[in-house]
Amino acid sequence: MSNWSDSNDYLFSSSLASYLDTNIVLEGTKERVIVGNLYCDISLGLYIVRGENVMLIGQRVRKIPRLFCIK
Repeated sequence: MSNWSDSNDYLFSSSLASYLDTNIVLEGTKERVIVGNLYCDISLGLYIVRGENVMLIGQRVRKIPRLFCIK
């Protein structure tokens, strides 16, 4: 650690353990099945995801132009 004291780099010793144990409840979830340029959304409803299995959460693209929805 003494080598780090004179440099401009920082060492963060904190942990993300408190975030890793957080479970996520998703409402109105859908599974998208894609075959070729066709897709179909299957409604799953309420879905629980264990926090240790989540890497990134973000908004999805509403529509991909080259895919066609079937029902």
